[in-house]
Amino acid sequence: MSVPAPRRLPELEGLRGLLSWWVVVCHTLQQAGYNEAGLGRGLRILVHGDYAVDVFILLSGFVIHKLWHDAREPYPIFITRRFLRLWPAYAVCLLGSLAVRPCIAMILSHPPLGDPLVGAEHLAALRQNWQYEEDHFAAHLLAHVPMLQSTIPETILPRSSVAFLGPAWSISLEWQFYLVAPLLFLFLDKGRGPAWLIFGALAGIGWLLRYSPPLSVWFPMEAFLPQKLLLFGVGIVSHEIWRAVHDSGERVAPALWGLAALVLFLTLSIPLALWLATLAAVFAARGWFKALLNSRPFQVLGRVSYSTYLGHMLVLWGLQPVIFRALPAVTAPQMLIVLLVIGAPLVLVLSLALHRWVEAPAIQFGRRLSHR
Repeated sequence: MSVPAPRRLPELEGLRGLLSWWVVVCHTLQQAGYNEAGLGRGLRILVHGDYAVDVFILLSGFVIHKLWHDAREPYPIFITRRFLRLWPAYAVCLLGSLAVRPCIAMILSHPPLGDPLVGAEHLAALRQNWQYEEDHFAAHLLAHVPMLQSTIPETILPRSSVAFLGPAWSISLEWQFYLVAPLLFLFLDKGRGPAWLIFGALAGIGWLLRYSPPLSVWFPMEAFLPQKLLLFGVGIVSHEIWRAVHDSGERVAPALWGLAALVLFLTLSIPLALWLATLAAVFAARGWFKALLNSRPFQVLGRVSYSTYLGHMLVLWGLQPVIFRALPAVTAPQMLIVLLVIGAPLVLVLSLALHRWVEAPAIQFGRRLSHR
């Protein structure tokens, strides 16, 4: 007799906590003037917050397919609950990003930290983004309110994906996926084998063309759904596999660990390897990685990870000008230490507050809607 599939997988909550703070550390290093070349070989992965975002996308494909499979909610209920999950905290952070714009202006006026040449190029790019925001302020704001900024080609609205609140580019990507997910799942469910082949082909084409014109010119941030559909698809397939073999338990875990190592060795794909390692932890009865993800600190960080991901830049932007005023000759290492010692606790406090007073009430309201 098969074992019923569990509704909650705590390892995935812990993974969210790990990923969100990977992004926080990445942006903290960048704000302090560090880049890949300025870090030791073993630490360079820390400035690749894009790896963490890719794992978030894999995770989203898995979780949203699982939610749909478990509940089969009508489209209006599904999309309303997903909107309430994303938009309230997003709206607060978007308003916060507008409020700290004077702080960002002060940061952009300060000489670059770290390597002068690299820092100057990075600062010049940020100043250009700032100017694009100023020149197209109303258009950017109009695109951000419905979370559709990443669907607008940059040839039409320059730097549309990362205006105002940089991390929100992936929230727009997530929203694009939510809008089509139930229809996609129905297509896959009803069409069976041929539908999966069509979906795989389309996702693969989008993945292959993401670096080629016109997609690479229109959407250089790769925040348009076809460019990342393959990652969502891998998450969806992962859920299908999990449903089929979840009761196999420890027999599956070693194979997934081996596959994770093989993927890392052959493709150097850290996001995919980390995702496979997480699935191995889900299946395993015990192990250090499972214990880490299930630990209370990572469960708490995972619960507030959305607020952490969206809100951490508000803290960094607000804190850095204060440091510049207090330490006019601050160096990159000093800036990093202060941002970590003072900024990290502030990010955690903001995350807990946003989750408690914005995220959680909206989520609860969405649940009540689904039970009417």
